[in-house]
Amino acid sequence: MKIGEVGLLTNDVPRLAAFYKQLLEIENDCNDETHQFIITEETTLTVYS
Repeated sequence: MKIGEVGLLTNDVPRLAAFYKQLLEIENDCNDETHQFIITEETTLTVYS
């Protein structure tokens, strides 16, 4: 099964996004406090407040 996009709702976008960036070994320069995209080869992880 392929998952195209996963959305996570949180009160602390930078912290949760940093966790998933480290877990997935993804680097990007986004430090937006309300919305961040973390893109891998097949799946987009959206973290927002």
